[in-house]
Amino acid sequence: QAERERTARELARRIEATSVTISARAGEGGKLFGAVTNAQIAEALKLQGIEVDRHQIELERPIHEIGTWRATVRPAPGVEASLKVWVVAEE
Repeated sequence: QAERERTARELARRIEATSVTISARAGEGGKLFGAVTNAQIAEALKLQGIEVDRHQIELERPIHEIGTWRATVRPAPGVEASLKVWVVAEE
């Protein structure tokens, strides 16, 4: 149990120290065609060598616009990290 919690805390530190950038199709005014999902955020983290399940990622509200957002990642009960998510327009 203690080893799992230590591993989760180390993962939370790595998540706090990083950010992810997600490209999405957007229209006028920065509105997205659809929304950025927790699965896309999990995939972006995986590309940086950080594996988390998409169910461990929580968004305050759906991301429907270009900008900078925060997601909460809970790798284990009682352990959470804040992740900065940059959403940019696809070229």
